Amino acid sequence: MTTAAPTRVTSLELAADTLTPVAAALRLGERCAFLLESVEGGARYGRYSIAGVHGRTLIVRDGDGDPLEVLRRALPEVEPMAGDPAFPLASGVGYLAYEAAAGWERLPVPPTDPLEMPDAVFHLPSSVIVFDHLAQVARVATLEGPGARERLDEVARTLSSPAEGEVPATFAAAVVPKEIDPAARIRYERGVAQLVAEIHAGEMLQTVLARRFSVPTRRSAIEIYRSLRRINPSPYLYYLDLAAVAPGAAVVGASPELLVRVRDGEVVTRPIAGTRPR
Repeated sequence: MTTAAPTRVTSLELAADTLTPVAAALRLGERCAFLLESVEGGARYGRYSIAGVHGRTLIVRDGDGDPLEVLRRALPEVEPMAGDPAFPLASGVGYLAYEAAAGWERLPVPPTDPLEMPDAVFHLPSSVIVFDHLAQVARVATLEGPGARERLDEVARTLSSPAEGEVPATFAAAVVPKEIDPAARIRYERGVAQLVAEIHAGEMLQTVLARRFSVPTRRSAIEIYRSLRRINPSPYLYYLDLAAVAPGAAVVGASPELLVRVRDGEVVTRPIAGTRPR
């Protein structure tokens, strides 16, 4: 039995001394699937930033099976490029909901989801742009095959043309968020007391109890991301477009926490939120 050879990656290089990752996201517009950036030590940007161009989007809802197995079956086999940063063309960039953990652990799952979000969403980009801030270049990459050159050239042209919205962001006065359920405050405080007791009793290693707030806005998700990265520069900055789930939906965030990383067979986890010394 013969197996298909891994697909190779093809790429082109652009000067990026005046092109920023945020500018690239603005120029891509609705075609920007995700943007990943990093600020090290709260003082300087990491060497690499990655933007993805929409290709396929995997949406895994309750009952669709193991989200990671769904992703594994959809990923292409890609030949590694020696000496180059890893292009996420054989990866899924997205999220796993808390409820997805019920697929591997015996956990109670809430009967309803007021947001009606899927258990998992993964972008499989058609092309990616990897910014090397040290070399001041951007590598546009895609998988070899029919239309590969056209995809590269089209993305390069887009990145070379300033977007209409590519202007300095303005920042409005802060708006006090509106709590979805005012009575939830009492339940939240009771929950905190209960969880603290269970942590001291050794029943759990980590827990995060959250409340949901709502703020009306006319800002786009990428504008909110721009504000967030300015006021909270963090090791993990992310913008994830979820328009395939609901119009205008997105996830933006800034976090210092390395939850889990697997590299060369080594697993590293450094949880911060909801933990106590032990």
